[in-house]
Amino acid sequence: MSDDALRATRMTLDELLLSESDLIGGDRIARRFAELRANVAAISDDEPWLKSWLEQELTKGGAMFVTAKADRGRNGSLDAPASDSNSRAAIIRRFNAWSREVVAHIDAYRRSDRTESVIRAWGVDSTLSAHSA
Repeated sequence: MSDDALRATRMTLDELLLSESDLIGGDRIARRFAELRANVAAISDDEPWLKSWLEQELTKGGAMFVTAKADRGRNGSLDAPASDSNSRAAIIRRFNAWSREVVAHIDAYRRSDRTESVIRAWGVDSTLSAHSA
């Protein structure tokens, strides 16, 4: 099931690009995150490092989405200059870069020997193997 679930996770992430209009309602993004969480839960417990890494990544992406959405709710259509690293536009750019990076890592993982060391080489959290479903 890991391969199917990982493939579904990758496909959903590949389509997960945030735009300003998503911040007004946000239902599309919330549905995508629900799909992602279900896909990650379906990944085999034989690869706990993969599940843990993906859970961490979904937490990062979710935090960026919530931050951008809260900013939109607080400031409406007004935004700081796009060059400001805290602007909503910058958060949206980081979110979209994040989703592309996770897709690239999933592709690399699928081509690899699928070990914890592959994920550790990306410089991620050192508690991966300590977290298991």
